[in-house]
Amino acid sequence: MGAIIDPILLNGEKIGVANFIISSIMPAVFASLIFFGISKMSSNPKRVFGIVGYSFLVFSEILPFLIPGLSEGLRNTFLISHIVAGLTIMLYLISKAEKTDF
Repeated sequence: MGAIIDPILLNGEKIGVANFIISSIMPAVFASLIFFGISKMSSNPKRVFGIVGYSFLVFSEILPFLIPGLSEGLRNTFLISHIVAGLTIMLYLISKAEKTDF
């Protein structure tokens, strides 16, 4: 990934760049489906999705602390990647909703 030169090991297994990419794409797909569902049920889908999205973001910050044997540097990398991916997905969907009529 550029900044990480050594292979990342978690419980003796390598974590590749593909795992990081997949871990960003899957939440984007789920967030899109959740936003679509909220947009069909709510009169203010952007507000409801913002609340749900920020709740998931806070919850995702807890997860790296639950992985045993994780180094501090890798834990910080996971925390930062969760914030970047979560905010990017959430803000992108909300910005596209402003231009789309449900």
